[in-house]
Order: sequence, then structure tokens, then C-alpha cells
Amino acid sequence: MAQKFYKKSTEIADYIAFILPISQLNNSNFLYEFDLIYSEDLGTQRYTDRDLHCCFNIFKRPESGNLNKKPVSKLKDVTIYRQDCKDYNLKDFDVRMCYWGDGTAGKILYGDERYSGEYKIKINNKDLYDDIKNVLVGFDWKSYVQAIAMKRLKQYHIIEVLTQQIKGIE
Repeated sequence: MAQKFYKKSTEIADYIAFILPISQLNNSNFLYEFDLIYSEDLGTQRYTDRDLHCCFNIFKRPESGNLNKKPVSKLKDVTIYRQDCKDYNLKDFDVRMCYWGDGTAGKILYGDERYSGEYKIKINNKDLYDDIKNVLVGFDWKSYVQAIAMKRLKQYHIIEVLTQQIKGIE
């Protein structure tokens, strides 16, 4: 429902403001057409019969008047495979990571460890191999990902962190 409201608002408004799940705090990957100019953690709020951790976001039409393009969703230096992709078991990888669960999102997997939601990550740039692997293994993913329900580390989270942490990654 939030996405439909947002999409319609981009056609008729210069500003859009509304309360969203905490996963949208400082997040312009999902609602990207306008500039995110303000994002505040509202903490846990009571709505109807439940407590929900929410944020308040304000978006503004870009100064150019043109809507923003979708953010980069892939890197050529890194390939991310989700466990439900075709031939996942045959995919070569440098790091395996759990992407789902409050206690396990971002957990690096070793050996025969298996989880219901995992990524295989292949590092394609040998010059940046150590830097990329160090970020993937050493970053505090559990603190980074916020959610109302079960934490879920999305591919865009990984791409965003790698882009911010590693100079020259493409």
C-alpha cells in the first residue's frame, strides 16, 4: 500500500511524507523517484492492536523536476546468488552468508552449515578481493539491518555497504 501511495504521489506532489516500517529508515532504494530529505526513527509505536517500530520519511521532488532513476542493483566486481536461484548448489563462491533471521542475518557460513535463507557471494575483482572479503566478513550486518518483523539482509544492503566501504568497486 505504501508503494502505491508513493507512486501516485510522485505524479501530483512536490513533497511526500509518511510513516513507514523501520526497514525504510534512511532507505532510498525502495522509494527512489524523489529525494529522501528527512528520515527519523520513531521508535516503537502502538497501532491498533500491536507495537511496531517505525520511521517518518519526507521525500522531495528532485530540483531538476525529473524523477530519480532506480539505484544500482548489481556490481560487476561481485556476484550474489540467492539459494533459490537455478543451480545454486553448483555456484562457485568466496563467501556464504545467511540473509534471514534476527540472530542470523549477516552470519558468515562455513563448511556444511545450512540455513533456509542464504547467499553465495563470488568476488570477481582479484585486485579488491581482500578488501571485499574483509568487509563482507567483518561488517556488523545485524546492527545495520532493521525490521519490524524478522530481519532480512537484501542484496541491495550488501551492494550499498560495499559501495560505501570500498573505493573503486564497480
